[in-house]
Amino acid sequence: MNRGLLAALALLVPALAAALLELSSPFCAGLRAGRPSAGFVALRTAGSDPSAPPALYAAVLGPSSRTLDLLELPASTPAPGGTLASACRAAGPRACARAMAGAARGFLDAQPGWAWRTPPPFLLEIDLPSGAASDPFGAASRLTSAVSDPLFVARLPLRLRALRAVRREGLGRYDLLRLTLAAARLRPGGVALARLVDPRLAPTLLAGVAARLEGRSLAEATLTVEVLNGSDSGGVALRATKILRWRGIDVVHFGNAPTMEPRVRVVVRSGRSEAAAEVLDALGCPDAEVLTELEPEPRAAVSLVIGQDYARCARLTEDSPF
Repeated sequence: MNRGLLAALALLVPALAAALLELSSPFCAGLRAGRPSAGFVALRTAGSDPSAPPALYAAVLGPSSRTLDLLELPASTPAPGGTLASACRAAGPRACARAMAGAARGFLDAQPGWAWRTPPPFLLEIDLPSGAASDPFGAASRLTSAVSDPLFVARLPLRLRALRAVRREGLGRYDLLRLTLAAARLRPGGVALARLVDPRLAPTLLAGVAARLEGRSLAEATLTVEVLNGSDSGGVALRATKILRWRGIDVVHFGNAPTMEPRVRVVVRSGRSEAAAEVLDALGCPDAEVLTELEPEPRAAVSLVIGQDYARCARLTEDSPF
């Protein structure tokens, strides 16, 4: 057999194997059709107590909208028969994440208008470096940085070892690779992070997820903002307040944040998650950490926390930002 034929076979066999895996996978069929895929991601700090509940996120990937929604579900979230934490304790360390995901699915299935797009939802269990699992901003920042890397695909072979370490249910190894490649196609700003602090507001959060998947906006509400200075520079909250008010945004309160913050961040308390982009655009901030954390009766629709890196926001440092 000549070398040319051997080389052709060396290319053809993997391609055929990939094609067979692609055609035999319901998950891949959903990606090809542009259907959203839903599941859970359980993050745990490497070396932590295995009996403690991991940080659990409901994850919804929209191949057509090129979005990924991550909804953090606290261990105190109610579920059939108790809470996510009690489901973890009853199952024991080895099955804790699986039990929490099952209980969380029961909670989400009970929400008006919610339906899982792909049966069954997948579950990914991932160990992260110290502290990262308990910090949703950190977890989202790591993911956003990875998928926005222009050399993401070129560097994928270097990440295969980490992918192999991911414990998974509902996805094969090829499915996990396809999920990773789909993440590389997320549009800029396509990762949305939300935290469920009040279970009564779950329908509102899930309505926002559905709207993003379908490329539509929720009904607009009056945009109100509170500005909190988490930097070590005096007067920056007042300056941001003047800029926002000049641009027609209603600032209902400004003052100091409880603690110093390293980065500018925006927390959406009510209304549209897109409101965060409106505030950041007004200040000339290229990007910032954004979290949706709805409250029943917030002081303002959006909380802007000015961190120590506020110099990245062009209008906060211009001589005449107005």
